Amino acid sequence: MCASCHGSDAKFRVCVLRFPRTPTQMAHQKLRFSFNLLFGSSCTVAGLLIAASIAGCGNRSDRLAVDGKVTLDGTPLDQGAMHFSSVGGAKPFATGAMIKDGEYHIAQAKGLPPGTYHVEISSPNLKVPPVVPPAVPGEPAGPPTAPERIPPEYNLNSKQTVELAAGKDNRFDFDIVSRRGK
Repeated sequence: MCASCHGSDAKFRVCVLRFPRTPTQMAHQKLRFSFNLLFGSSCTVAGLLIAASIAGCGNRSDRLAVDGKVTLDGTPLDQGAMHFSSVGGAKPFATGAMIKDGEYHIAQAKGLPPGTYHVEISSPNLKVPPVVPPAVPGEPAGPPTAPERIPPEYNLNSKQTVELAAGKDNRFDFDIVSRRGK
């Protein structure tokens, strides 16, 4: 054990060990000297750790949560999917969410940075038999798929965009009128 370094107010403390010196005691002396030379005392280290935890060394993100409601012909959409993809910009971003009972939510961890995003909404009609899409000449027919309930101007041919901004409530509601609802 160190004999003289505890309680000393000296800026650079040196551990003085009593003889005989064993390799373990010499290693302890070098370690203690290096530690005190770098940090001054264990209180300094504790203070640095507390300051780092208060300041938050965690992962910071500029991603934003997004949520909203989707109705089809005035009724909350029972199920479907939302897809957001960046418009322009240097780095492409995309995310999506499932629609359930007319609502969707994208948590901040899976969210998007501020910017303009293209929106596509999809909801297959599971109450009718699947449709086999027409085959391209010379190609086999595609697999049967459920017909889409959402008009093309909200999915396949969507021109819908939203603008996400920091410090803003990024809530976007979509009131869709189907072709049969017109």
